[in-house]
Amino acid sequence: MGFTPKSTVFKLVFEEDTPLHGLTVRARPCTIGEWNDMLSWSDEKHSSSSEVRAANDRVASLFLEHVESWDMEIPEGEPVPLTLEGWHKIDQNLAELLISAWQFAMMSIPKTSKSSSSGGDNLEEQQLDLEKLSESLPSWSPPSS
Repeated sequence: MGFTPKSTVFKLVFEEDTPLHGLTVRARPCTIGEWNDMLSWSDEKHSSSSEVRAANDRVASLFLEHVESWDMEIPEGEPVPLTLEGWHKIDQNLAELLISAWQFAMMSIPKTSKSSSSGGDNLEEQQLDLEKLSESLPSWSPPSS
């Protein structure tokens, strides 16, 4: 019998000074292979707008596959489904912040606390201190102690 690590769920909570204040997202990390794919997609040279759109949709789809829940609504009050069609309804700057926060969570060593998921499984929930996340991309350096 080998070691099986417990599932990790990042709880992304956006604080008052951020454009996404009030949004809560619960997402699992991606695998190393998926991370490498995501990096290679960003390095690809695109010769047409359709290639750029396809690359953006690949990153968005990967992110959405890992989101367990969010409370995002469009301005009309309609919940945004966790689908690519729903993703296309989100403001582009906010979408970039969401993916950046998820990537930042996977690269950080956040505080941990035990909690139960709605399914009854114990998950290690990692809540990030994202209060300094602004419209600019976050710094990728490790958090200071």
